[in-house]
Formats: sequence, structure tokens, C-alpha cells
Amino acid sequence: MEWTVITALVTLVGLGISVGGPVVRLNGSITRLNTLLQAMEARLNALERDLEAQAGKAADSHRRLWARVEQQDRQLGEHETRLKLLEGGH
Repeated sequence: MEWTVITALVTLVGLGISVGGPVVRLNGSITRLNTLLQAMEARLNALERDLEAQAGKAADSHRRLWARVEQQDRQLGEHETRLKLLEGGH
């Protein structure tokens, strides 16, 4: 009877070791993956903030450029009108 109990206990300990080792390694891998994902999420959030800031700057720059182009178009139209008047055109 004692040998049966000892054999059962040894079997259970062996099973625990054989299952526990991979579970511990898996837990470590999951922890590393979680840490890596959190770092990647933080970097992605920073990149998204930078992209939004850059888009805002680009939109402002485009507005200023188009305002300048429109001003030059008006000025060019005025010069053409003056030239026509000076040349005696209508």
C-alpha cells in the first residue's frame, strides 16, 4: 500500500514538473510580449500625435501658400490691365 502511494506521489510530482516548466516559460513569454506591445502602443501613439501636428502645420503652410498665389494672381491681373490701357487696348 505504501509503495502505491509513493508511486502515485512521484507520478504527480513528475507530471507537475513536466507541465509546470512549459507553463512557467509560457508565462514569461506572455509577459515579454505584453511589455513589447505596451512599448509599441506608446510609440504608435507618439507617432500619431506627431503626424497630427505635422498635418496641422502642412495645412497652415498650404493656406499661406495659396493666399500668396491668389495675391500674385490679382497683382498680375492688375498689371495686365495697366498694360492694355497703356498700349491703347480696351
